[in-house]
Amino acid sequence: MSKKLNSLKKKNPIQTRISIEAESEEKIQLLLYGDIGQYYSWSGISLDGVVSALAGKSADTIEVFINSYGGDMFESIAIKNYLMRRPEKIITYVDGIAASGGSLIAMAGDEIIMPKDAQLMIHNPWTIAAGNAEDFRKLADEMDKANTSIQETYLTHFTDTREKLGELLAAESWLTAEEALAYGLATSITEAAEPAPPPLDPAEPPAEPKENKVNRIAALLNL
Repeated sequence: MSKKLNSLKKKNPIQTRISIEAESEEKIQLLLYGDIGQYYSWSGISLDGVVSALAGKSADTIEVFINSYGGDMFESIAIKNYLMRRPEKIITYVDGIAASGGSLIAMAGDEIIMPKDAQLMIHNPWTIAAGNAEDFRKLADEMDKANTSIQETYLTHFTDTREKLGELLAAESWLTAEEALAYGLATSITEAAEPAPPPLDPAEPPAEPKENKVNRIAALLNL
């Protein structure tokens, strides 16, 4: 795992959530937050969890909201493929970060929507291993195949060449919404959500309009 990604996970951990946030005949909103797979967290996002959350549910559209530093590659690909097999239109949203496996799940979208302040991170697969020289030679071949798998996932949306994609993966690219859009890894950009105005303090009632105050004073003087 990259130093930057590992540092983010330690400083700003994302609590795992697999939940239906809203449901109607028109759309289902599915929240996918946290690490992906059981290797990183026993409570991580899993294919079983996604299937269970959507079991018996149907709508015209499923909106999938993603905030994840990534995790297990094959679990991510399995979730992506499951969502793509669903009959509903799939729209994926990158709420904050869709890194590594999180970006693979984002590719399930018929539409991929990113706010201006969100990011998408893509990189070559990595692993941890132990063994002899022959084991590592075999592992290198397996990693090359894994790299082909993730390239095929991105190429369903990527609009540049495979060679350019390979360069971006090798460089561990942290893409802004604008950059993701330019490469076809996002289909549209939304404005960052504006913060809601603070609620009025119940101890401080709203200010009285000036004209009302003048009229009230005039009425008192007439008495």
